[in-house]
Amino acid sequence: MPDIVNLLPYLHVADVERSLVFYALLGFEVHARVVDDEGVAWARLHSHGAGLMVARADAPFDPGAQAVLLYLYAQNLEATRDRLIAAGLAPGPIEAQAAAPRRMRLDDPDGYGLLIAAPV
Repeated sequence: MPDIVNLLPYLHVADVERSLVFYALLGFEVHARVVDDEGVAWARLHSHGAGLMVARADAPFDPGAQAVLLYLYAQNLEATRDRLIAAGLAPGPIEAQAAAPRRMRLDDPDGYGLLIAAPV
């Protein structure tokens, strides 16, 4: 039996509530949260088989310094892009590459890069 059975990215963010609103646009739902005197401090989100945790950063946050890239798969890439644009976001164009599925880029509110791809 393998030692590792799942992987959940854990992102430090400037504003957990803002991140929850953003990731809800991608179909994520909150499954657990911790609230303190300042509001939501941590949350675990899920969408089908995908998971993500976000937590309030303890130090000043530099959106330009986020070197993490999240790779997501969307059931219908075009419909996802249209829904994100209708919600006021600015995903990049859908691009095709020789060795990769069609995909688009979107940055979250904290500067984390998301590549959203068509199913393989």
